[in-house]
Amino acid sequence: MTYKAIALDMDGTLLSTKNKLTPRAKDTLIQAQKAGLKVILASGRPTFGIMETAKTLRLKEFGGLIVAYNGGRVIDLRTDEVIHERNLTLEECHSIYDLSRIHKVGLMAYDNNNIITEDHDTYIETESKLNNIQINQIPNFKAAVVKGSPKCMATGTPEHLIKVEQEFTAKIGDCFNLFRSMPYFLDIAPKNVSKATALEKALKFLNLNAGELVACGDSYNDIEMIKFAGLGIAIGNAIDELKEIADHITATNDENGVAKAVEKFILNA
Repeated sequence: MTYKAIALDMDGTLLSTKNKLTPRAKDTLIQAQKAGLKVILASGRPTFGIMETAKTLRLKEFGGLIVAYNGGRVIDLRTDEVIHERNLTLEECHSIYDLSRIHKVGLMAYDNNNIITEDHDTYIETESKLNNIQINQIPNFKAAVVKGSPKCMATGTPEHLIKVEQEFTAKIGDCFNLFRSMPYFLDIAPKNVSKATALEKALKFLNLNAGELVACGDSYNDIEMIKFAGLGIAIGNAIDELKEIADHITATNDENGVAKAVEKFILNA
């Protein structure tokens, strides 16, 4: 099989634990793009938080795409056209907020390049720093969120979020998609929105099929796209659940796992 596109999770996969793109990863992916590979950055991050890496990898020049908000938005970087978008409604955001108060977790929504939240904790600050976006801390979440949001994200200690995820799934799992993107982040997205569903839209736009796609990831929100891709690759530091369903396990994100996978399966170095 000749693979023509690669979908890459960012945090914990493409980026090192210092949230850096290594020179080897950059050079390997640019070389692959020059050979015709389409690169799709598929992340739970908001759009703004993906753009710096997309610029470094020259995705606009090579016609790459980004999948932001765990599948809520797909953008063709050559034209900056949004080719697919699905947001939580205003009513859905408000119902998630009510649930967050009951279960005592922090909650974020997104508006353009800002985080909207009533809360303040170290995890919300982490999201702000990771994506270089501002926190708009407001006194009334419902009054501030007036247009819905691509997703909401609950925050808390990993131990607490394990229980919260179970409780949210029991109460709203039929209406929303829930993802653990990091141990302290619980994403709440519209039903049937995931990296896999967004990649289906992206591949249709590129006139490709799932068999021509390689996907690399490390966490729970990557499981569906690893199953969806023709070749699913778990990074060496991935959770066990992802490794169990992956077709291949590469090195860790600090050992240039993505670059090594691209060299092995695409560049045949």
